[in-house]
Amino acid sequence: MGITLRPRIAVSISIFLAALCTGILAGFALLEQKYGHAEINLTTAHSELELALSTMSQRLTSMAKALERSDKITPDIYSSIYNDAAIAGLRVHERAMALMPEFETSEQAQAFVKRMSSQFMRAGYPDFEIFPSQETDVLFPALFVEPPAARHKVFGYNMASSTERMEAAREVLRTGGMKASAPVVLSQDADKKPSSFLLLVSVDLRGVIGPVELRQAFLGAGMTPAALFQNHIATDDRHILTVDVQIDDQTLPVVLGDVQKNWMPRIPLVQQRTKQSSVINGLEVSMTASVHYVPKVYEAALPVAVALLMGFVLNLLVKNRLARNIYNRNLEIALKSKEEQLLEAHRIHAATMRVEALGRLVGGVAHDFNNILGVILGNLELLRDKEKKDAERSLVGEAINATRRGEHLTRQLLSFGRKSHLQPRRIEVADALAESAQMLHRILPTTIDITLADSSGTKPIDVDPDGLQNAILNIALNARDAMEDRGKLVLQSTNERISKQAPEAIRNCGLIPGHYVKVTITDTGSGMAPEIVDHVFEPFFTTKPAAEGSGLGLSSVLGFCQQSGGTCLIESEPGVGTSLNLFFPVAKTDPIVRPAAATKVRPTPATCRILLAEDEDSIARVLIGQLEAAGHSVYRVNSGDAAWAELQTSEKYDLLISDIIMPGRLQGVDLARKVELEHPSVSILLISGYPQDASNVQSALTSRHPVMTKPFSKQELILTIDRLMYKPAST
Repeated sequence: MGITLRPRIAVSISIFLAALCTGILAGFALLEQKYGHAEINLTTAHSELELALSTMSQRLTSMAKALERSDKITPDIYSSIYNDAAIAGLRVHERAMALMPEFETSEQAQAFVKRMSSQFMRAGYPDFEIFPSQETDVLFPALFVEPPAARHKVFGYNMASSTERMEAAREVLRTGGMKASAPVVLSQDADKKPSSFLLLVSVDLRGVIGPVELRQAFLGAGMTPAALFQNHIATDDRHILTVDVQIDDQTLPVVLGDVQKNWMPRIPLVQQRTKQSSVINGLEVSMTASVHYVPKVYEAALPVAVALLMGFVLNLLVKNRLARNIYNRNLEIALKSKEEQLLEAHRIHAATMRVEALGRLVGGVAHDFNNILGVILGNLELLRDKEKKDAERSLVGEAINATRRGEHLTRQLLSFGRKSHLQPRRIEVADALAESAQMLHRILPTTIDITLADSSGTKPIDVDPDGLQNAILNIALNARDAMEDRGKLVLQSTNERISKQAPEAIRNCGLIPGHYVKVTITDTGSGMAPEIVDHVFEPFFTTKPAAEGSGLGLSSVLGFCQQSGGTCLIESEPGVGTSLNLFFPVAKTDPIVRPAAATKVRPTPATCRILLAEDEDSIARVLIGQLEAAGHSVYRVNSGDAAWAELQTSEKYDLLISDIIMPGRLQGVDLARKVELEHPSVSILLISGYPQDASNVQSALTSRHPVMTKPFSKQELILTIDRLMYKPAST
């Protein structure tokens, strides 16, 4: 009996050890499977984080630009801009999106809201009350809030009541970029723990019409870290991800997974894994994460179960392997799709940044070039007035014409850089195309048939009429060369609705979904190959000989369209022809406010006593010569501070002529506002060598005072001064 028991015991021990080893190996295999899932979860979470922040960055930037283009802001307009941006975005992550303008006192904020109380009430806003109630040096209350569900807890919140938020806000207003404030307590947070964060971007509201003049504001998106992932992380049902999101050195913790499974021991799979940081619109973002696995009851007792049912466990492992392969394939497909979306978002953002950088460079060059041209033109006109010999007057005239051509080239550069000083107004597109057709009949050869297609029913647009006519002329001249002075040119316009499902070419050009008017100019010329079409909007690119084109025609057309809120697309086929499609936003439904007719209240005096504020000596000498030749008396100072001091000590001036940008504390715009208040009898004329300066003050001051962009002729200057001495009747 003892002899037979020993082999049985040995076999039992062997079976037990084999089962135990198999169970241990199965446990390791299971952990290896869960480790693979954890790695995929980490990569997916990091990709989702980058995609979420990149999407939010683009939405905030597009909303800020749309608000800056608006001549006023109402609850309905803000809601429309928010909805358009939400439709264009991939996902919505924020709990609230609020616009917070700056006010000096709570009375100003109350007056602003009271003026539009009916519109706030119609939009479903609660009663306005600034909170918290503590006194602050400056107020940034949340006046426009989306979505509607967030208004009861956000409407009226004073951002200046929080020190850390105001520090982030001041940096945004100083740099004009984007900043994160974290961690913070949002007004919607019920637990009042600092677990949320804000994304802030600056908005220039100097063009907004309201009961008080708005100067600056910022757009804030409040959200929790968990909202960045939006349940798009396909975690295993037993995985718990502990993620620390770092945004600009601020840490935001978030836990993903079912944390209720906390009674079982947690097995660490990945510990403190840091994903490479990224920079998204100035925000540095990185992620540190850990993954734990909460085993099931049968998994904890796996070695014993395997010892009893080895065959069943082996069969189960085979099935698990097949399921894992399918699971991994699905996760890889989802990850690849998210990576493609992120790459496309980065590509569009990089292209936008390149265009913005080149536009700033062009604007700076144009400022200096316009000042140089102004000096040359002014001196040439003074020489022409003094010179008596016909031959020498002819030479001066040719030099003046060359200067004018330089001025035209500068305007084309500014159109490309989207820095032109546009003066948009409400126009009917059909009438504008009819006028352009009449102009082209006079300019193009009679061998070109100009056809004006039916454009009835086309909605009105807000655009600079001269800029639109110049764009059509540039396209028509290119068409003339492509048709070799013989062919057909067709002008037409249609109403277009741009949606999220629009063709890829339209989606990639940055148009916000909405209603547009499309102006199409089609020719029957030679057309262009695809490799040429890809470059036609690049500045200085041309297929013409060196002496026959600057390469700025179509690039300036694109710049004009983009500055007007639209874009320009091209379609061309060799041997068939070319079509240029110009997109412009449909005009808002608000009625047009027409200025009151001017009434002459006093005659133009024979001479004016003029105070000239100009820091450039060469330009000042030219202006003094032109003004004194016209019979005016001029006293020149070289800064706004000096001009204000002179006005405080003397009452002898009829007119102030001031450059917009000068050294010192008082710039031209600030000087004009002070003169308006304390010296209303002094007329004001602003001048600038940088058209963007004029555009920045257009909505505020040019409705009351003219702005002239250098270079300008003596005749233009004298006529402007004559018209300035006739003022509209006061109401």
